[in-house]
Amino acid sequence: MPYSAAQTMADAFWPHNFQNYWKSDFLNGLSDGAIDTIVQQFSSVPSSMTSVVIEHNGDGAMNDIGRNETAFWHRDSTYNLLVTSMWEDRRNAEENVSRTKDFVGATARFASGGVYVNYLGEEGSGRIRSAFGSNFDRLSAVKQKYDPENAFRLNQNIEPAD
Repeated sequence: MPYSAAQTMADAFWPHNFQNYWKSDFLNGLSDGAIDTIVQQFSSVPSSMTSVVIEHNGDGAMNDIGRNETAFWHRDSTYNLLVTSMWEDRRNAEENVSRTKDFVGATARFASGGVYVNYLGEEGSGRIRSAFGSNFDRLSAVKQKYDPENAFRLNQNIEPAD
């Protein structure tokens, strides 16, 4: 399958012209308490278009690579929780965003403190740092060397080192 086809496989889950807000955390595990909390939180989401994705990341080839060998730090986090809220009417934004934040907040006691960078919204520099763990400083130095003017900043930006 071409990579471009794989990238569009889930497009039907997130149709165009809908409002959405995502929050995510790596989990320390998938305990009964974590599952119970996720189910309880999901039972009161305001939009039927909201989805919860639990990705299993561990016990594979990615664990054969050291944390410092690539930018990706969270190789020991075997699960990732992603809450994707979606709704049609803009007037429902505050309710859905607030509820999503509450949902992920309720699961924080099961979270590692890290996040997958591709699932970040506008959450601030501390949250970006948490995506890269101790690799952040090394990446910032690389950014200083190759992009000291910070031209490539329209993403989850790593600032060039001082």
